[in-house]
Amino acid sequence: MTDKRIKSLGIVLTSHPRQQLFMRQGISSWYGWQGGPIILVYDDVDAEMLPRPEFCPPITHIVCSGQPVGRLGHRSGELVTIKIGAEKLRDLGCEYIFKSAADTTTYRHRGFNQLFEMFDKYKIDLIVLKHCVMFFGRTEAVIQALNFKLPDFIDEPMKGTAEGWFGNYCAAAGVTEYGLNDWDWWERTIGCIHVQGEYALDHQTGTRETWKIGEIWPRKK
Repeated sequence: MTDKRIKSLGIVLTSHPRQQLFMRQGISSWYGWQGGPIILVYDDVDAEMLPRPEFCPPITHIVCSGQPVGRLGHRSGELVTIKIGAEKLRDLGCEYIFKSAADTTTYRHRGFNQLFEMFDKYKIDLIVLKHCVMFFGRTEAVIQALNFKLPDFIDEPMKGTAEGWFGNYCAAAGVTEYGLNDWDWWERTIGCIHVQGEYALDHQTGTRETWKIGEIWPRKK
């Protein structure tokens, strides 16, 4: 790592109980991370079923959405967990944010130097892989975009995708984005592999089918 700002770069990984089977590989890829805190934001009431010693380190904080699994759905659930994670990073003093999913690897940490270079070159708020809400940029810009009130938002029905809604919120808030929609570029640069997606391709099934087998740690009764 060479860019001094890496210490101010916090990581938000979003997840939910039906992703458990695929979390180990994604989270383990963060071992040796030399930057800021790594927050796992879990879309459920609590995270007591998670094997915390196995995840911490590299995970430094686990925060829950406070809603039962499936209550928010994939669309609003993703946006709520991003909002919670960004606000937690701000509280921890992180000026920059990288958001990914717990079932996705990021093993080439030195590649964040290139993201900082692009950030400076294009003078934007966020660099975004739009089709999966993976992004890098200013923490305050994300908080500015996702400025909805949680109780009202949770009860509001949503149509469309989380990705589309995230883009709409950014545009409405004046948050500038640079769309980098080449997954191969993200894999070459910072080592991103969507483990759950690769499993689905290997077994010629869809991601929703993998959710049916994804929950492996029993919940508290």
